[in-house]
Amino acid sequence: DPNKPFFCYYVPGGTHAPHHPTKEWVDKIHEMHLFDEGWNKLRDTIFANEKKLGVIPQDAQMTPWPHDLLKNWDELTADEKKM
Repeated sequence: DPNKPFFCYYVPGGTHAPHHPTKEWVDKIHEMHLFDEGWNKLRDTIFANEKKLGVIPQDAQMTPWPHDLLKNWDELTADEKKM
């Protein structure tokens, strides 16, 4: 009946397949050095690349950093950066 709504609970992460990356994948990402300069720099780089590729409009504005929830990379201790 098209007039009767139904509920569909879609949970793509709810599968029981292994979600851990393989060593090869971890090594590949590590070799890219994406995270070496911290998450603020990575965020800026991704945003700039999205504009360059036309994924987002050229006049798009980055959302403000959630300072109340997450420190800037340069505010972290060496131990915190290891996490």
